[in-house]
Amino acid sequence: MSRPKPTVRSPNSHAAFFRQAQVFADRFAAHEGVVGVLLTGGVARGYADHFSEIDLAVYLTRATFERWTQSGWAPYAEGDSWLDAWHVDFDYLCYEDELEAEWDHVKRWDRSYAVVLHDPQGWTQEILARKAILTDKEKQSLTGRHLVLFGEYYCNLVVPSWVYRGDLLAAHHCLNTTLDSLIRAVFLANDELVPFDKWILNLSRTLPWTPQDWQERLEQAVLVREVSQVDVERRCGLIRGLFAECREKLLGPRTEDLDTIEVRKLEMLRYVRKWGAVRAADFDQQFGLCRAIQSPLFHLLRRETRDDEEWLIFNEERLREYTEQNMAGFLEWDRALLRVLAEGEER
Repeated sequence: MSRPKPTVRSPNSHAAFFRQAQVFADRFAAHEGVVGVLLTGGVARGYADHFSEIDLAVYLTRATFERWTQSGWAPYAEGDSWLDAWHVDFDYLCYEDELEAEWDHVKRWDRSYAVVLHDPQGWTQEILARKAILTDKEKQSLTGRHLVLFGEYYCNLVVPSWVYRGDLLAAHHCLNTTLDSLIRAVFLANDELVPFDKWILNLSRTLPWTPQDWQERLEQAVLVREVSQVDVERRCGLIRGLFAECREKLLGPRTEDLDTIEVRKLEMLRYVRKWGAVRAADFDQQFGLCRAIQSPLFHLLRRETRDDEEWLIFNEERLREYTEQNMAGFLEWDRALLRVLAEGEER
């Protein structure tokens, strides 16, 4: 599948930058203890101009890493510098430490575009395959953050609260914050890692899936015509509509009566119900065991010890009892979740 690429009108000097990056990589490869060289940054993503630099991640054995960094025997300056009339940014890394390190999201996004320039044993390719990925657990967590906090909560409560309080500038500012999460949600809907902030809007244009008329609607949502209630409501309506399409793409069309938090709870209940019983440790790894005491999971899952292991058991009989009654003991959103769970579910 093609990855999002920069859409820039200015001249692209990528070919010259790439050739020079290979020259530098070959120089590093000639040194003992260099196990891999990766081209990262904008050049790896296919674009370069006079604002760009050549970013190289140089992977070293521990002995070479210590000799270069602690003893000062590196052949070139680390970090940003000027070399042979090129702006370069070299990053010296201990391969063994990188295997154990936890990469943050932006680093994994950057490395997911990396071009391998030197890798005689396949070690750097291996580390990319292991680390430069978006896991299902992280996608679910980020989906909750960007759809719930900045989609539903901001659009439905925060922005209207500032209108009510009479601070329309604060309302517009909150909409700007919400827009950033909207674009992040579009990347998640494509199973893509979320880019570094400065590239996020530009790269969104070449995603395989975007909401309908993405560019045109986004332009109108970004535009602040005036600091007025009418304009706040116009922008909020546009953003809310775009979030709705992201929600359907990420969570499916059958969850329209549930907010995103309840959709996540529904997923947990379906997981346990599918098997009838699951190990608490497995549930904890996938969702977090503390979620099992939240309503309505608290009422539908019982705990049982089997062979010194704790299990979660789905209570089908209790679900039938709740849905056959009026569910007066539940909040409205939990009632909606129980109805979706009960209707059309197959064991």
